[in-house]
Amino acid sequence: MSITTSIFNNLPAYARVWIYQSNKRIDDALVAEINNEIKAFTQGWTAHSKKVIADGTVLFNYFIVLAADEQQVQVSGCSIDSSVKFIQLIQEKYNLHFFDRLYTTYVENNEVKGADKETLQQFLDAGTINANTLVFNNLIQTVEQLQTRWQMPLKDSWHKRIFNFTKAIA
Repeated sequence: MSITTSIFNNLPAYARVWIYQSNKRIDDALVAEINNEIKAFTQGWTAHSKKVIADGTVLFNYFIVLAADEQQVQVSGCSIDSSVKFIQLIQEKYNLHFFDRLYTTYVENNEVKGADKETLQQFLDAGTINANTLVFNNLIQTVEQLQTRWQMPLKDSWHKRIFNFTKAIA
């Protein structure tokens, strides 16, 4: 399961990305509706009264990903605040939560799933998942990284600092 190079092909590889991960799967019926709201937001997104060259989408029914070409218009301060407020509105409207940093999404049997920290540790201990299980590294910062390094084995991600791999050594 991987991102194709067609995602955000209207933006350069160095364009900055922001990833907001839901703590539950977004229903298929809502994805199109949320994508319409994302499109409206990115088309109207401004920084210092200049239009931000941006795009966004829901990916894998868990993530809202926004991307912007900061070489055209620098996104900072109030413009970042406006994107966070937009995500908070989506969160409230659809009863989702996008700010639980310890919730982890992973790939199991070609399906994206998610779990809180305690549940994921239980899965590691039980062998349901292991150090080689693909997780999503939401700390990436560019479109190129989204396409090439967003998914990685748990043992190679920042998650390794918060999980005990004693029983999950691959």
